[in-house]
Amino acid sequence: MKKENFADEFFKTLTDHLNEIKEVRNKVITLHLYVEFLINNFLEAFFPKPKNIVKFTFWNKIKIIEGIGFNEQLCRNIEKINNFRNQFAHKLDLEGIVFDFGDVFVKEPEKFSQLDDINKIQILAVETLINMNAEFHNFLKWRKEVFQNAT
Repeated sequence: MKKENFADEFFKTLTDHLNEIKEVRNKVITLHLYVEFLINNFLEAFFPKPKNIVKFTFWNKIKIIEGIGFNEQLCRNIEKINNFRNQFAHKLDLEGIVFDFGDVFVKEPEKFSQLDDINKIQILAVETLINMNAEFHNFLKWRKEVFQNAT
């Protein structure tokens, strides 16, 4: 039997975790952890010596992927997810959380606008993760081709 690839396993685990989590704060922080996990995996695969890079702050990691040419809108979505995570991680009062989805990029904005805030965050994060995975794959393929042509 053919083994599932990394993406299949990753998204199955994500879905299982999201279905188990009922509390909003935990769900947002967990989504952020998945985003950072995927970024770290990319950085480890992209850079020849990633040991210190994966120890950078999340913000610096965003700036690195942005600096190597990542899709700008995708980086904005990642920043938005980070903003939501920071609010949930640093505010005791959930009433003080500000949900601003004005500059996010999602596949179906009309349907997205009709969702409640937690579902918006979940859709934003899952779509962002799917797009990140595709973008990472393209960059790793490009990097491999560059190094093969250089030798």
